[in-house]
Amino acid sequence: MVYEPYLKRLAERGHNMTVASFFPVKDPPANIHGISLQGIDETRFEQINLNALESKSSLYKIPMLERVVKCIFTQETFSASNARICERLVDFQPFIDALKGEYDLVLTEHFLGDCALALYRLYGGKAPILAVASGARMPWTMERIGAVDNPSYVPIVTSTFKSEMSFMERLENTVLSICLNEWFTRQITMKEKNILEKRFGNIPDLNELARNASMIFLNTFHVLNGALPLVPGLIEVGGMHLSPDKKSVPQIQLPSSIFVYYDANYDNGYRLGD
Repeated sequence: MVYEPYLKRLAERGHNMTVASFFPVKDPPANIHGISLQGIDETRFEQINLNALESKSSLYKIPMLERVVKCIFTQETFSASNARICERLVDFQPFIDALKGEYDLVLTEHFLGDCALALYRLYGGKAPILAVASGARMPWTMERIGAVDNPSYVPIVTSTFKSEMSFMERLENTVLSICLNEWFTRQITMKEKNILEKRFGNIPDLNELARNASMIFLNTFHVLNGALPLVPGLIEVGGMHLSPDKKSVPQIQLPSSIFVYYDANYDNGYRLGD
C-alpha cells in the first residue's frame, strides 16, 4: 500500500524500474519490470500466539520486565521467517539476475533484514541506496543514518512514552533500546551473515553495508508521530501513498445529545461532552 503509489509515480515520470516484491505492482506500466517473490515463502500476516503473552511466569509479575519480555517475544516471531527468506533469495535466480543489472539508484525496504541489500553489493552493485520504511523508525534506524537516538528523551517506537519521561520510564526505554538492538544483531544480522558466508565466504558486516545508505524515507509525520532530532538524510514521507485526487468528506450528523465545547484546562484543545 505504501510502496506501490510511489513506484507508479516514478514510472509516470519516465523512470525505468525493476521491482522485486512479494506484492507485485497491479497493472504495471511498460517501464516497470516485475519480479514476483511470492514463490519463495508463504505470503501471510505474521501470527503471534497471544496465549504466550499471558504467561504466569514470575518474570511477568515485574511491571517493567513484563513489558520488555513481551516486546522481545513479539519481535522474535520475525526471526525464523526472515532467515528462511534470506536462504531462498540466495538461490532465487530471477532475483540474482536482476541484481547484476546496471542501475542509477536502488530502493530497498527498511524494516528487518539486510539480505537483499547485501546480495546487491556482493554481486558488484555500486548504485546509491535509498531505504524506504513502510512504517515508523525501527530501534536501529537512527544510528544507521547518523541521527541522535538518545533513549533518555527519544521514545523507542514500541513504547507508549512521550519525550518527557520519568526516571523509571527513561530506564525502561533504555533497557528496551539495548535489548531490541542486541536482538536484531544476534537474531537477524548474524543469521543473515552466516547464510551469505556459506555462499560468498567472509563478507563485510551487514550493519556497515546498511550504514552506506544515502537516505532513509520514513512513513511518519511529526504531528502524529512526534518530533525527532532528524538529519538531512532521514526524511519523513508520511502520506505519500495517498491519492492526490480530492474526495468529498462525508457529512456526519452528530446526535443532538452530543456537543463540542472548549475546556481551557484540557491541554488547550477540544473535547466531546454530553
